[in-house]
Amino acid sequence: MAYIINYLLCSACLYFPYKLWFENMNYHVAKRIYLIACILFPFVIPFLSFSVMDAPELLHQIPNIQQTVINQGSVGPSILTEPNLVEQEKIDWVFVLVILGIGISVLLLIRFLKNLLQLYRLIRRNKGIPQSNFTLIVLNGKNDPFSFFKYVFVSKKDYGKDISKMVLDHELAHVRQVHSLDVLLAEIILIFAYWNPFNWLIKN
Repeated sequence: MAYIINYLLCSACLYFPYKLWFENMNYHVAKRIYLIACILFPFVIPFLSFSVMDAPELLHQIPNIQQTVINQGSVGPSILTEPNLVEQEKIDWVFVLVILGIGISVLLLIRFLKNLLQLYRLIRRNKGIPQSNFTLIVLNGKNDPFSFFKYVFVSKKDYGKDISKMVLDHELAHVRQVHSLDVLLAEIILIFAYWNPFNWLIKN
């Protein structure tokens, strides 16, 4: 629980400065690196904590702790039995939450794999037009232009009207900068840390 709280605090400390100061800047590469850091660093930062207690001080406290345990044990068996029941109840709730969390992660993983399969089918079932450094996929349905790695997807209607150069240049910028890796990273992080609202904000 302490790790989760620290993880959320780290995410907040990284996300809010971006939202307040960096979001409207034109330094796209720097913003991209910062957002990737907002996703990855909170996993590591909570582990970078150090105790300020010196070893002699810790050793000095050990006898006091042991004496406290002995004194509590001399009170009677009824006092020791009740905490065990409370502890057992907590373990049951933790087990339920863990199973629920794993179930949600499994559903998100299935959704992720399903989306990849849909992209694969779009590539296989629609007309592909090789270009110099990308492949244009012409879709039969009505879709807004989008890209995935070296593939740029446009609807047949947009392709027939000669797709806007501005729109095509925008998608080609995603292809050149391999933004699909960022999307995949955000999706994978969400599978394991879907409970962090900042991961959803960063993904969007």
